[in-house]
Amino acid sequence: CEASDAGTNASLLRDGEAGNLNFPHGRLKVLATVGEINERTGAMLTGVPDGNGAYLLNNKTVRYIYQSESYGPLSRQESLPFFVNGPERVSLTGSHIHYIDFDRGKLAEFMKDGAPVNAYSMVVDSGEAIETIYNLKREKIGKRSRTGAASSSPHHSNVNLKGEYIVVKTPTKADWLMQSLCSAHLAIKHQWGSGLGVEDKLFITNEEWISYVDSATGLIGLPVHVLNLESKELYAISTFSLGGHEKVVNVNTGSTAFVGFVPSGYNGNFGGKGLPQVVASRNKQYNRTDGKPYVWPQDIVPTRLYVGKKRADKDGNLDSTSFLARNGFEHGALYGFATDCAAGTPGAEGRDTWHKSTAAAGDKVHGAFYRLRWRDEPGTVKDFVHDASWEFQDSPAGAPAGWCFWNAAGRDKPGAKTEHVSPDPRGGLRVLQGSTGGDFGIYDF
Repeated sequence: CEASDAGTNASLLRDGEAGNLNFPHGRLKVLATVGEINERTGAMLTGVPDGNGAYLLNNKTVRYIYQSESYGPLSRQESLPFFVNGPERVSLTGSHIHYIDFDRGKLAEFMKDGAPVNAYSMVVDSGEAIETIYNLKREKIGKRSRTGAASSSPHHSNVNLKGEYIVVKTPTKADWLMQSLCSAHLAIKHQWGSGLGVEDKLFITNEEWISYVDSATGLIGLPVHVLNLESKELYAISTFSLGGHEKVVNVNTGSTAFVGFVPSGYNGNFGGKGLPQVVASRNKQYNRTDGKPYVWPQDIVPTRLYVGKKRADKDGNLDSTSFLARNGFEHGALYGFATDCAAGTPGAEGRDTWHKSTAAAGDKVHGAFYRLRWRDEPGTVKDFVHDASWEFQDSPAGAPAGWCFWNAAGRDKPGAKTEHVSPDPRGGLRVLQGSTGGDFGIYDF
C-alpha cells in the first residue's frame, strides 16, 4: 500500500506506532496518526485528513488545523460523533475539524539529525475545533427529530425547506451528517499586506457532495462553512451559492475595503438521477436566455470570483461587530469568468477541450469576470431552484453579444469538475484553477 495508509494490511495497525513509513518521495516524519487519543481529554483524531493549515497560537505554540473528510453513513463507517452547542449536545458524524498544538521550538528541530523519531514529546494539546454551529438562518442547530417529523433548527444541508430529513441514509450515531468537508483554506488577518485580506483568522471549508432521496423536493443544497478560530463558532453561509464546493480560497483584491474569495467545486452533485422534478421546477419558474430548458447544473460552471465589502451588513451598512460582516461575507457579489463563444474560439470549444486539445503552455484566453444576476440573501433559506448554480447556462449579464460563461463543456452538459484552486502566494491579483481533467489555468483579475 501507499506509505501513510495502512490500507488492508493489518500488520501496520499497531497501537503506538505510525504505520507504513516507506514514503516514496523523500524523508518524511509523522506528526500524528488517525485514531490517536488525547491522553488527558480522550479526544480522538478522525480521518481522512484533508484541507489543513497552521498558524502561531502564541509565541511558543504552533496550531495545526485540519478537517477530516468523512461521509458518515453514506460510505464506509460513520466517524465517532462530535458534540456542539453547549448543554444541548447536538451531535454530528461525518467530517470533523481538529486541531493539534505543537511546541514551536521542538517542531523547528523535528527534522534535524538526532531529533525524536516521533512527535509525541512535542504535542501540547489536541481536540475538536468546533464548539458552536449555526445554520443558514443563523440559528444554533438543534437535535434532529427521530420520529420523521420536521426539525425546527436543522443542519440545512440534510433537510428540505420543511426541515424534513432527505439524505438517503440516516446517521445511527448522531443527529446530523456533516457531509464530506473537502479541501479547506486557512486565512490569516491581513495576509496580503497592511489592511489587505480578512480581518480575523478563519478556516473556510465546505460540504462537497451529498446523496438526497430521488423524490426530494424543496431541497436547499450544500453551504460553505466558515470557522472563527478564536471563538470556535462555525457558520453556514450561502455567499458562494449552495451547489457544494471543493475549496474556497482567499485572494488579494488590492483594496483594504474589499475581500476576495474564489470558490470551486461540483455545482450540484446531489446524487440520484439528476433530480428531474427539481429541474422541472426550475424551468417552470425561470427561462434560459437562449430559450433552451435548464439542465441539472452539476459541473456546468466556470471559474468564479466573489468580492465582498468588509465591515458591512447585508444591506451595506457599517458593521464591525459581526464576524461574518467584518470579513466581507454579508455584502458582496459573485462573478463568473466569461469569454467570446463564437465558432472557432476557446469559448466555443469549452474549457476541457481547449486545455486538452488546443492550448500550449502560455496560451491565453481573453475574457472577464461578469457579475451574476443572482443575489445572496444572508440569513434566508430558499429552494435550490433559485440558486446561482443554474445561471452559468445563461448568457452573462452585461457581456458582449455571443459571449458565454467558460464552462468545462458548454452550457448544456457537464465536463470535468473545477477542483483545487490556489491564490498567488505572492499576493498577485490572480488565481490558479485546476480541474479533474488534469489542467491548470491562471486567471488574472
